[in-house]
Amino acid sequence: MPPVEEPRRHPGHPGGLHERPHRGRRRRRRLRPGRGRLHQQAAAPGRGERAGAQPIADPQPQREPGRAGRAPAHHRQQHGRGLPIIEADGRIQFTNPACDKYLGYREGELSGRSIGELLNPLVAREYLDYFERYGAAPETAHSHGTREVIIRHCDGRSVCMDLTLTPMYLRQPLFIGLLHDITHHKLSEDALQRAAMVDPLTKIANRRHFDSFLEKEWQRALRSGQPLSLVVLDVDHFKLYNDTLGHPAGDACLAQVAQAVSSHALRPTDLAARYGGEEFVLLFAETDADSAHLLAEAIRAHIEALQLPHPRSPTSPWITVSIGVSTIHPNQFDSTEALFVAADRAMYVAKEGGRNQVRANKPDSAALDAVQALMG
Repeated sequence: MPPVEEPRRHPGHPGGLHERPHRGRRRRRRLRPGRGRLHQQAAAPGRGERAGAQPIADPQPQREPGRAGRAPAHHRQQHGRGLPIIEADGRIQFTNPACDKYLGYREGELSGRSIGELLNPLVAREYLDYFERYGAAPETAHSHGTREVIIRHCDGRSVCMDLTLTPMYLRQPLFIGLLHDITHHKLSEDALQRAAMVDPLTKIANRRHFDSFLEKEWQRALRSGQPLSLVVLDVDHFKLYNDTLGHPAGDACLAQVAQAVSSHALRPTDLAARYGGEEFVLLFAETDADSAHLLAEAIRAHIEALQLPHPRSPTSPWITVSIGVSTIHPNQFDSTEALFVAADRAMYVAKEGGRNQVRANKPDSAALDAVQALMG
């Protein structure tokens, strides 16, 4: 009987024993994730596979019964931004708590509603057309990108949102939305834009705003053939007023004059502005020369009636203004500069005539000059 070989002892092994591996057996390599036999078979047929064998797919978690319509868990967890999931017909399938909060709805209250109930009809139609294009050719339709939209809040007000839509195909085409409330940002942006168009001292339109408004009304008058009237006024002896009562009093005076002037710009096509220093301008669209003269006289009388004391004025004991008026039916040969020059000239005529009065002047006819140049 052959002797039995005792196991070899190893000091580092529990019990001090260590089995010697069989010399004819190769050690099995540990498989790295994604490199195993199952994955190799799924990727490409190899040697030794049986003909007609099907690749073995990775096991998929089974859906719970009755939960096919629910959003994937990773989408339900995104609470930082509003997340609506929309079906191809525009029906909302799911909204997360942030979306409900943004729009003022209770949990689940938006499910089943149409995007047409929340968006402008034209915007909703654009999205529905996009859904239809994706359904017809998914490979050519990509993310709709981010756009700024106005959405109706539950209480009826409008909120400004950034909306991004991305297509996702499960059992049916779905569109994952991301909503970000930018209402506060838009309010701040609008406030900055308004501030850029307002004179900080008098709180009426500034020169930049007036020039933009004049250009718009000029183009409209060119199309309609309606008259456009410009009123330019200057506070009489204002330097003396500042030198006598001080700049704070001068600022307060200009603010009161500005409010009086702007109270006569009543229509959306009228605008009063501080044009610089103690000079103010008013534009009256669709206003003929006689009407503009009457308006200018009413402004002059209004400012004098304020009875703002002017101790050193040689014209009146009160603050007064000199006003120039010009009216034009603009054509393609005319310019806004010609209208301003004519009104300025009229104002200086009023100053030279004793101040505290209204004078009118017609702009030079650029059309007549052009005809004479052609004939000459």
